[in-house]
Amino acid sequence: MPSPRLLPEILIEILGYLKIPLFLGLKERQHINLQPLYSCLCVSKQWYTIVAPLLWDQPFSYIGYESEKDKLLLVNVYLEFISQLDRENIEATGITFPKNFRQPYLHYPSFLKNMHYGVLLDAVQLWCQKNSEKTMKPSSVTMTLETILKLFSKSDGVLTHMSATFGPRKKGVCMYPVLKEAEIAELVKSVKFLYIGGWAKKAELFEMLANNCQNLQVLKISIIHAPTDSHRTSEITCNNLASLIRNQRHITEFELADCLDHIDAVMEALSIRSATLTKLSFKKCSFSGCRKWEGFSNCTGLKSFVISRCFLDNDDETIFDTIPFEKHMQTDAA
Repeated sequence: MPSPRLLPEILIEILGYLKIPLFLGLKERQHINLQPLYSCLCVSKQWYTIVAPLLWDQPFSYIGYESEKDKLLLVNVYLEFISQLDRENIEATGITFPKNFRQPYLHYPSFLKNMHYGVLLDAVQLWCQKNSEKTMKPSSVTMTLETILKLFSKSDGVLTHMSATFGPRKKGVCMYPVLKEAEIAELVKSVKFLYIGGWAKKAELFEMLANNCQNLQVLKISIIHAPTDSHRTSEITCNNLASLIRNQRHITEFELADCLDHIDAVMEALSIRSATLTKLSFKKCSFSGCRKWEGFSNCTGLKSFVISRCFLDNDDETIFDTIPFEKHMQTDAA
């Protein structure tokens, strides 16, 4: 007598406990053992169709910045799903596609929920270097990256988590131009958790996000200004970030690090959304001349307010240590 099979609904519930949480940081993920999930892939087709989405919802998180083999494989797999026209457009930039691609069993792009843009950029640059006929052209990277992002945008999946940061060796390299494309902007509409960091110019990125990304619950920004930003560019960057914040009706957590100019606009936008905020964190920010604290008296749901190594004034050597506010600022500051 054959052994009874578990219903798919029960299998999904059980195997779901092996799933890696989407909110873990990149460093934490690299220490997670994925072998149990890999083993489950080999049990049967039914198990494979259940487990594969658990691995392909955040593949960039697992490979990180170090594994060249995994990055090349990941790009190869995604490029299997592009159209012949897109393939020809990439080849026109001097790229030769690897031979012996295997047809994927499932449509992996539709499973993506968490995208690390910096890791994707790293992977695409490496893939273009390995497959360029001669010297790699910047247009090869742009075309390949744009094609993959459009593939994600047109898939049935829902992107909920996104990180746009530099890898450890990408300081000074502009990484955001492709994200400004109209079809790519569609991809961010469902994002609820967003982290942006690195040394690139961010004014246009914040503008695109303000127009298209309006469902954020958690927003974390690090290094808001690029080293080459002029005073005017820094002001525009903060104003565009403020617009992004104002457009979020459900934001609960906000974190800002390394902001030394024009923080007034950001603080004013946060005060408008103060009713939904539960966590605020500022690290290495300058509040010189900032007079936008009044609106925070409405933060009745605020559970944590952290100010760490922040300057009250550019002429003042005072630096605040970490200060938690359990209720709202007006009460705890008194």
